[in-house]
Amino acid sequence: MNNLVKFMHNYANFKGRAGRKEFWGFSIVYMLLTTAFIYMHTLIPFSPNLYWYYLLYTGVVFVPWTAVFVRRMHDIGRSGTWIFLGLVPFIGWFWLLILLDSKGKTGKNRYGYDPRKRLLIAAY
Repeated sequence: MNNLVKFMHNYANFKGRAGRKEFWGFSIVYMLLTTAFIYMHTLIPFSPNLYWYYLLYTGVVFVPWTAVFVRRMHDIGRSGTWIFLGLVPFIGWFWLLILLDSKGKTGKNRYGYDPRKRLLIAAY
């Protein structure tokens, strides 16, 4: 729950760093909702309202997902432009998956403070 609140405060923030928990937590919710829309579309094949709801959902979620992706890249010490690696078929997505699941840099880097250390400081 704490990660969701943290994410909602940073939904359009492209600066700073995001840990694995924040990124994967949001991504799993995003994937589950997308799967639900696809499943509903198979149950109700020609529903124009469902199509518009899905377009609205995709438009609303695009900026927050891109922001958390960029912050995740910052956590491992890379630029947010690595998102374009996803345009390379097969290898690009596989490499991005490896990068997104890798451990972030410990301590402060050029993008900000370590999100794991910040959580420990805030707990006291």
